[in-house]
Amino acid sequence: MMVRRNILRLTVMAIGLAALHSVSKAGDDAKKELQGTWIARSVQRDGKTFTNEEATNFRFMFHGDKLIIRGNSPQEPDKETECSYRIDAKQAPKHLEFTPANTKKAILGIYEVKGDELRICVLHQDSTEGRPTSFATKEGSKLFLIVLKKQ
Repeated sequence: MMVRRNILRLTVMAIGLAALHSVSKAGDDAKKELQGTWIARSVQRDGKTFTNEEATNFRFMFHGDKLIIRGNSPQEPDKETECSYRIDAKQAPKHLEFTPANTKKAILGIYEVKGDELRICVLHQDSTEGRPTSFATKEGSKLFLIVLKKQ
């Protein structure tokens, strides 16, 4: 009886480890597709479209577990902000959240990759709303919609 119980425990542990490995691998694959430099093609904030010059200054650079964002400060367009980030590719739409190094508040968003295009919709940093649910902004939404192309 004791041997059966131990075999059952080992079997359950093995199944759990296999499931954990497949979830981890799926997360790793999703992170791999984000790696590299992405240059904005268009940016909207609260339904207002940025000029082409303002938009193309935006860069999202994913390197391992770090995200570096460039161009999100009109006063300092070349300023780069280093963030830690997490994704949940099992959600629909996929979840993205990143935390700038100088703050503890995570910025919640969603993302979608199609070929060499990345769409991200995120809350303004000062927003208290929940995570966006669609890739759209409107006046007063406190959302950014950024469409980027892989460099």
